Amino acid sequence: MSPHNARMHSQSQWHTVSVFIEGANQPMLDKNACIGRNARIVASEAPSSDWDFGEVLVRDGIPCVRKGARVQDGWRFPAK
Repeated sequence: MSPHNARMHSQSQWHTVSVFIEGANQPMLDKNACIGRNARIVASEAPSSDWDFGEVLVRDGIPCVRKGARVQDGWRFPAK
């Protein structure tokens, strides 16, 4: 369970940021979603295998980030 490396574009420069997403084999992230630095999405900690938390949801144990979602730096799912 290592963090996923994501690329973030900012003023014509690419930056690698640390994002931790844990769940089924393949999380579903919309191409238009923005995930902040050090965000943490852990599907196994959701109250059920189908859970909706606004910009992020879990369906059948798979973490999904909605189209156009803006997940803030340091955001945690589920929120504790």
